Amino acid sequence: MKKIEYYQFMQWDGGDRHYSKDPAFFIKADADAYLGDNKYDRFDKKTVYIYESVDEYNEAKGEEVKERALAKLTDVEKKALGLI
Repeated sequence: MKKIEYYQFMQWDGGDRHYSKDPAFFIKADADAYLGDNKYDRFDKKTVYIYESVDEYNEAKGEEVKERALAKLTDVEKKALGLI
């Protein structure tokens, strides 16, 4: 799995919405330099995960479910399960 983080240009439509447009930058300072003094457009930080296969995706999702479930347990429950 590869994790890619970048800043996506969001162009203001003149009303109450912003729409994603090109370009995108990896570095926030470059994104800010592109905007200049434009106070209505903005850049949003985006994260994309790229998986090599469906198996890798399913494995990653299974690990996330485990982590969320363990985070809900109290220390007493973790001790009872032998996790700590």
